[in-house]
Amino acid sequence: MSEANRRPKNPELIRIQCLSVVRDLLVSQGPESVTLDLVAQRAGVTKGGLQYHYRSKNALLEALRDQLFEEFEKAYQRALSGEADRPGKHARAYIKTCFDDTAANNAIGTQRAIAMLALTLPPAARNGASA
Repeated sequence: MSEANRRPKNPELIRIQCLSVVRDLLVSQGPESVTLDLVAQRAGVTKGGLQYHYRSKNALLEALRDQLFEEFEKAYQRALSGEADRPGKHARAYIKTCFDDTAANNAIGTQRAIAMLALTLPPAARNGASA
């Protein structure tokens, strides 16, 4: 019996591990490297366990996209709450969110993952191909 089959079930941890692996693979090796087999292996789960949470490569990429947007939204809301209520409040918060070197959402790996997703997900690929 594999280690994945013996450990206690923790679905949220499995989802976090899988998305972390996808992010790392996208950044270090590109979208072609993201396969269900490799993600499962690196996340330490069975392929069936991975597919229970994410049915396909596209589902993994979409979940990572959602996670990155959620991280950005939280950082933006934090920056917005720290701004004075005067003209330009939203613009200042957005700029701080995008260019804050200490923010997790602005780490080079995160920015590269966002760019790779923008070029990889089907709607972006279709729009780019028709341009």
